[in-house]
Amino acid sequence: MKVKLKDLKVNPLRDFIVDPIDPEIVKKLRTSIKEDGFWDGIVCGRRGADVFIIAGEHRKLAAIAEGYTEIELTS
Repeated sequence: MKVKLKDLKVNPLRDFIVDPIDPEIVKKLRTSIKEDGFWDGIVCGRRGADVFIIAGEHRKLAAIAEGYTEIELTS
């Protein structure tokens, strides 16, 4: 199933104060995506029509920064 990155919802259980986005991690992931392409690594769950990121918020931000607009989700 393909999903638009902009439509992925952040994990409502993630505490961004305790576990903030680290710009250095996003930067390293961007470099990896530039060199090897975007493979996967975003773990998602569905609640109704919404798809939430369980793990992979850094990857989502890096992929968007590298021009990706959608990804394939596997179940």
